[in-house]
Amino acid sequence: MIELAIYSIDYLFEIEKDQATTLVIENTALFARVIESLWQVENGEEGSEQLSFFDSKNKRLNMAKSSIVITDPLRFDFHSKVVVSAIHKELVKIYQDYPELLRKLEEFYFLFYSLLEKNLNEQINLDLSINPKLDLFSLFKFMDIKLEENGGKTIFERLLSLIEVIKELNMKELLILVEVQNYLTDEQLAELLNEISLRKIQVLFIESRQRPGKFDSKNYLIDNDFEVFES
Repeated sequence: MIELAIYSIDYLFEIEKDQATTLVIENTALFARVIESLWQVENGEEGSEQLSFFDSKNKRLNMAKSSIVITDPLRFDFHSKVVVSAIHKELVKIYQDYPELLRKLEEFYFLFYSLLEKNLNEQINLDLSINPKLDLFSLFKFMDIKLEENGGKTIFERLLSLIEVIKELNMKELLILVEVQNYLTDEQLAELLNEISLRKIQVLFIESRQRPGKFDSKNYLIDNDFEVFES
């Protein structure tokens, strides 16, 4: 579980793995400050609205490393450096458990190394060197391994893809989605919430208005008088 503390409200908002959390902030000024602060904190700056995230051991999280904030799913790049690096890191972890395959890769790499090293310095008048040891991360980067598609065409498809990628790559501890529920039908939102629950990832929706209907999420409302209601 992760807890969000908004100090001006003096309240801890719980974000759990088995159910998405929706935080509605009706006060426009507070909503703007919170979103601005999330963006600032994610980029390593001090937020205009003091807020913090804590893990289950009450340890403050480094949001730049542990969260991803999405304000426009259509603009999220599934081929970005962050996603591609996460793919390569996960593959490195997986391949460590296959020593026979690693041995074969090392043989191929050594052959490639031998061929290149033999005439490398003949091609350019500089002292160049090659790492003779196989580095899986560099190998995957060299092979340009990335997702086959860039997340889908619709907002709903891209949100589903984003949840799948974060889960499969153990990319971030927390996904924060800002004002995305307005783009989804009731059926799409219900399916998205179900997918979040099944995959057990921690997701926080931040919205500026309450959506009618009953959905499977933990709900908080901060009204215009800064009163907090939980349902």
